[in-house]
Amino acid sequence: MPQANWDVFTQLPGAATSNFEKLCRSLVRRHYGRFGHFRELANQPGVEFHIQLTEDCLLGKPPQWIGWQCKWYQLARGAKLTAAQRMKIEEGLQKTQAHVPGVTDWKLWTRYPLVKDDQTWFYGLSSKYPQFKLDLLSADDVEELLVGPGAVLREAYFGELVITPDLLAQQYKIATASLQRRYQPELHVVQDAEARVTRCLGGQDAWQSIADLAASLRARAAEIAAQTTELLAPLQVEMESFLKHVADSAVLLDELYTAVVAGDFDAIKRLLATELAGPVNYRRLLSKLRGARVACAPQSANLVADLHAVASEVTQLGDSLGARSLYVLAAAGEGKSEMCVKLTQPGGAFPGGVLLLGKDLHAGQTLDDLASRFKVNGKSVETFERLVEAMDAAGHRAGRRLPIVIDGLNESEDPRNWKDLLSRADELLKTFPYVLLVATLRNEFAGDCLPEGTGESYTSDRFELNGFKDDPHVAIEKYFAFYKIDKTDADLPLELLQHPLTLRIYCEVANAGRQRTVGVEALPNSLVALFEEHFKRVAARVAELSSNSRRLYQDEVHEAMRKIAASLWDNNARSMQLDVARAKIDGGSLWDASIIRGLESEGVLIRTEFDEGQQGIAFSYDLMAGHMLAKYILNRGDVTLWLLPPTEN
Repeated sequence: MPQANWDVFTQLPGAATSNFEKLCRSLVRRHYGRFGHFRELANQPGVEFHIQLTEDCLLGKPPQWIGWQCKWYQLARGAKLTAAQRMKIEEGLQKTQAHVPGVTDWKLWTRYPLVKDDQTWFYGLSSKYPQFKLDLLSADDVEELLVGPGAVLREAYFGELVITPDLLAQQYKIATASLQRRYQPELHVVQDAEARVTRCLGGQDAWQSIADLAASLRARAAEIAAQTTELLAPLQVEMESFLKHVADSAVLLDELYTAVVAGDFDAIKRLLATELAGPVNYRRLLSKLRGARVACAPQSANLVADLHAVASEVTQLGDSLGARSLYVLAAAGEGKSEMCVKLTQPGGAFPGGVLLLGKDLHAGQTLDDLASRFKVNGKSVETFERLVEAMDAAGHRAGRRLPIVIDGLNESEDPRNWKDLLSRADELLKTFPYVLLVATLRNEFAGDCLPEGTGESYTSDRFELNGFKDDPHVAIEKYFAFYKIDKTDADLPLELLQHPLTLRIYCEVANAGRQRTVGVEALPNSLVALFEEHFKRVAARVAELSSNSRRLYQDEVHEAMRKIAASLWDNNARSMQLDVARAKIDGGSLWDASIIRGLESEGVLIRTEFDEGQQGIAFSYDLMAGHMLAKYILNRGDVTLWLLPPTEN
């Protein structure tokens, strides 16, 4: 096996000192974490991580408690430690004594082996710190651990699976090229489901509420403390205990927020296990305060309510960061793809995510085939597991959970394939805490696509998008401002415009060029004008995006929609069997060159269930279907016969 390329390692994003510590920590956890109580904490005094053994292993046997301090010294091989570096090492031993007194074995891990004089000095510290068994490690020990459970880190830190923010940004542009027209940052309205998914990714902005709640606790407690000096002794003692609990809760929230920002999941788990995370019943104290007619009684009641808010927020944090797979359901045109583009978009401290398209999964394929769409240094990722491994390492380095998003499960050639694939993916993710899988699909395909038991637990892993129904006015104002539409005196069809796709079509028909502001006269005056212009643009896009091996033309797309409308009318049906539609419209074309696939991707067609065990297709929603059926009827050769008066017998 080739040696690890440390030149590649030094080029990784972030400081080499931090990356070295994270690499060593991950190697130890993967190899030995199951043999004891493994602990890691950002800025841990003395040792960065440690394990209290409960089982025998290559590291040792109980009751050994082993701690590691990692140092990436900017020294050439063979160079001596400076006096300051020696002092820092000894400080580490002293801090371990004070903060992790149970440690029995203390290991110093450096890139290069220490020179002989430094080794003599280091091992000589045993006389000063006899409670520690001292040991030295170097890059050679890293090499020995980059096998077995640690093999996944070889390529993620040294080889061909190094995922950087620049690579994610590049792949993001490629993956979203066909979706960019659906996603305009200026038009994006964050729905509740998206906000909840974002919280599961963690990060400073998603959990700012924790820091705000800590500040609120301190402010309220300070106001109450100033009013407790005149309380009788027994009641004052209870109030002091109450205010101490509040202060401790504020400290807990601060520590949780710091750990969330740093992406320190081990610290979060440890903090969530503290007793402070549970609510305390203060009913008797509040009753006593009201009985004594104390001025701070109402404020104390509010503070107790804040403590219950703390318990709720802490529970939500644990549930959110413990989620592995999330599923977002919505009707056609409700904003699934826009949400996916936003969730994977790089920005600020967030390096970005991976966006895969459900429509690219052919019948009988696996997640490995889908993952191969993602390329690292020009080479396709071989398996979904390797993609997860690489993303987990990238997330660990960045201190953020990174999403792998699959948009449109129902758009694959056979959506029934997903049930087993997603079950296996969720099981795989148990060992990769820095990766979150997010998948979107239409509501009616949940039974076919999602693993058994999803959405049934108290902590739901299923969310629903509902368009702009919660606050349509905000969306309309944002869209009209972007498209330069002055809606003064306009009688807007609010119910119609609560649907995101319809609102976009409405605005594009009115002022697609956005060169100047238009008034009410430019707004579509009928659904006919609205849909005709929309279908014209859809046909142009499907033709433009068709593959070179099988070019599609706009007339073919229009004819395909006419054939579907004809089938629905002639068979008095709401949907058409998929296999029949493929045969009539696509002929023998592969799925990549399918007009059905193109129309489904554009949101014109949706997948439905057709009889038992069969798939069908239909127009996205009733208004669109009604327009196409009416157009078909009016263009039939026998339409004039319908208009004749009935004949007499």
